[in-house]
Amino acid sequence: MNQNFVKYSALGNDYIVIDPNTSNISIDHDAIIKICDRHNGPGSDGILYGPESKDHLSLKIFNPDGSECDKSGNGLIIFAHYLYDNGCVGHTNFDIHLKDESVSIQPIDPDNGLFKVRMGKGKPAQLDDRKQPYPYLGYATTFADTTLVGSFISIGNPHIVLETDAPTVELAQSLGPIVSNHPMFQNRTNVQFCKILSRHEIQIEIYERGAGYTLASGSSSCAAVTALYLQGKVDAKVKVNMPGGVLDIEIDAELQTHLIGSSKIIYSGELT
Repeated sequence: MNQNFVKYSALGNDYIVIDPNTSNISIDHDAIIKICDRHNGPGSDGILYGPESKDHLSLKIFNPDGSECDKSGNGLIIFAHYLYDNGCVGHTNFDIHLKDESVSIQPIDPDNGLFKVRMGKGKPAQLDDRKQPYPYLGYATTFADTTLVGSFISIGNPHIVLETDAPTVELAQSLGPIVSNHPMFQNRTNVQFCKILSRHEIQIEIYERGAGYTLASGSSSCAAVTALYLQGKVDAKVKVNMPGGVLDIEIDAELQTHLIGSSKIIYSGELT
């Protein structure tokens, strides 16, 4: 085997896929940081490591800071695309096995990288600060003298959805790291700055724990729609606008959240 990899992108959210069946690239904390470094490595928003075999479609997800990620919507779309491109799956539904759960994938137009991901049931999550009310949904919260309506949502990973009339890159880059690393969040959190455009459409800017400012995120889109849907502010089918593009989110009668999106291959390469 060699040290080959494949790079994919989903709305500018790029991941490097390392398949242990074909590559012997070492995956440890320092190696992950080096590979994701855009100046000294191939560069990416994270690494997708898997599958264990064609019979067990396991996936481990790593952030650019070397930490392991619980779940990534765009990462799952990209990994599904990789599995299809390499003959591990076909046109029928299949499951990808994460660390703590299995995620159902529906190929819609796999030749063009389009998949539907059953992300699970989003729900209000508990904060580490026991003074905060539970469930934490639609409460005014102040960070660095900025007060916004916030909802803390778990969809397999943590998200704080902050409603604002002006979700900008500057806001996400300046306030995002302050919010993400606030002690009220036990293991840090992903942050979405969200504007409601209509009952069927929203706009978000994203700061991800372990990755920083991000052009697009599937799990962030799901969390934002879930937070607003549970408050009755949007309907069950919502388009999410991000700098990288648009994703479609659907919430079914069982409150399961579904992500519909596509990815594309950027290039394949080999580490030296």
